[in-house]
Amino acid sequence: MIQHSSDIEPPQSRPGLRAVVVGLGFVVLLCWAVPWVDIYFQLSELAGSHFPIGPFLVLLFLAGAVNLVLPKVARRFALSRAELTTVYCMTLAAAGIPTYGLVAYLLPAVTAPFYYGDKTNQWAELVGAQIPERLRPTDPDAIRHFYESSRGGGVPWGDWIGPLCHWTVFVLAIYGLMFCLTALIRKQWVEKERLTFPLVELPLEMVRTEPDTSPFFRNRAVWIGAAIAFAVHGVNGLNTYFPDFPAVTLRTDMSFGDSAWPLNDRLFFHFSVMGFGYLLTSDVSFSIWVFFWFNKVQHYIANQYGAFGPYLELREPQYIGAFIVFVFFILWRERMHFLEVFRKAVHNDPAVDDSREPLSYRAALVGAGVSILVLLTWCVANGVSLAASVVSLLVFIFVCLGLTRVVMETGVFSAKVTQMQPLKLMVPVVGTAAIGVHSLTMVSIIQYVFMYDLKTFLMPALMHGQRMAGRTRTDSRRLFACVALAVIVAVFVSYWASLSLVYQQGGQNLSRWFYQGGPTSPCTSVSSWARHPEPAHWGKMASCGLGAAFTGLLIFLRQQFVFWPLHPIGYILAFSFETTRVWFSFLVGWLVKVVVLRYGGGRLYRSVRFVFLGFILGELSAAGFWIVVDLATGMKGHVVFP
Repeated sequence: MIQHSSDIEPPQSRPGLRAVVVGLGFVVLLCWAVPWVDIYFQLSELAGSHFPIGPFLVLLFLAGAVNLVLPKVARRFALSRAELTTVYCMTLAAAGIPTYGLVAYLLPAVTAPFYYGDKTNQWAELVGAQIPERLRPTDPDAIRHFYESSRGGGVPWGDWIGPLCHWTVFVLAIYGLMFCLTALIRKQWVEKERLTFPLVELPLEMVRTEPDTSPFFRNRAVWIGAAIAFAVHGVNGLNTYFPDFPAVTLRTDMSFGDSAWPLNDRLFFHFSVMGFGYLLTSDVSFSIWVFFWFNKVQHYIANQYGAFGPYLELREPQYIGAFIVFVFFILWRERMHFLEVFRKAVHNDPAVDDSREPLSYRAALVGAGVSILVLLTWCVANGVSLAASVVSLLVFIFVCLGLTRVVMETGVFSAKVTQMQPLKLMVPVVGTAAIGVHSLTMVSIIQYVFMYDLKTFLMPALMHGQRMAGRTRTDSRRLFACVALAVIVAVFVSYWASLSLVYQQGGQNLSRWFYQGGPTSPCTSVSSWARHPEPAHWGKMASCGLGAAFTGLLIFLRQQFVFWPLHPIGYILAFSFETTRVWFSFLVGWLVKVVVLRYGGGRLYRSVRFVFLGFILGELSAAGFWIVVDLATGMKGHVVFP
């Protein structure tokens, strides 16, 4: 049979040594810069979301400067699409590790009970004593200098190397599990279901540059959108430096008299969020703001009937139940895919092709099994009961699948699911006495570090990388290896960079959240449970069941009626504080999209799309511009986003 050229799939590009070297160089740079920018100067965060500014600026520099300018002098400096994709994905996976992703949570969590503990709260005795000595520094001076600065004495590495080595075993097993889960579900989400992946639309347009030319960067609509966003943030940045200079209001209060009225709220206008809202499917962007108001109406009704206190206690469990049902539905709908994975991994079924997967299915299953075994062994060896270890691991896997799915479908670059933590499930079911103080302490620290503030969670970055690999014809296995190397390097560089900063400046002089408010929250909870054990709470379990039933109903209606406009993801995100900051921008993006499609059709939608991509480009570029200016002037606390 003669095979026509159009039937032959083009070969995948394999990123070479140059891409790896450039990628690692930017990984090291970001892991050093992020603690200073995000934690010391507290500017617009380089690594504070699932679409972080730092990797975007790296890609903008390489695609917009290196590929469009340098080839005019020396064409050999131009980077291919595969190389741009590789560098971006390496920095995307690594950027969050110095802050929300690991280090800025881990280091204070194991030291806070001893520094902030006193005779009144007894945190050192009730909480700190439950942390094995091999997992924390034991020298009181090392802990004191961690928060008050060593005054030129440097980092006491002798006190930190041991604990960091023990934690690194856990960290690498956690990351290994996420790599394996990504390999197991990539085909289902990317090729079979074809999820929207709105957060990679702009990077994909940018990596399509060729030497001396780029349709994207030469698109007039892109520059119109970028100019509007950049100009607004430029004016507001000048107002920060010169208060008499006029500013554009991007945050305002909406008030309708009665303070309890649900329509009273603060409005935030984000150009980038509006852009992602336009790129989304209409049902998702519609559901995000509708369920935000659904949540506020619940508040209002509870307040009107004098039940606001009990409601506050019961509102979180309903979203726990919602998330659990959402993930169970994902697993059920993908059962045939997992059956194919099993057949290929165990029986090497020739009908199942895994040659294009980042790992073979057999390697991914074995890797996941080894990671799970290491994690359970580590937890039990450090005093966590086997039951608590298993539940914590299951919750983590649910978070991996559920949160990644949410980010892939919504483009909410600050999405997190703070309700999904092991102790929020275990305590209402069995009470704290059955869990034990030691397990409560260790699980509190683990969930605080790895399952709380998930704005830079690794698995969405891995899945975004695989989406970009497919669209740019980049060899997925080579890319996966490069990203894995970047993550490992980032862990160790982040240890060094963060400890150097902390012992130089003192944690008390850095971000209050990372070094004061955040790490003391596990201390507060565990010490309270140690003094006053909390029994099982059937009301919370009932609320959890109610949320699960409501989510099940939403899923059923979506399956039965094509016209059904509400997506359960909107309900899941309604509880998140971050939704308060983005709902209005999603409403605007959704409304513009609906009007454009209604009166202009698909052709106008595609044209206007570039304006909204320009909004994202302009807002993030403005943030990068002001970060440079702020660092040059020594400005602290200047955040571009409202």
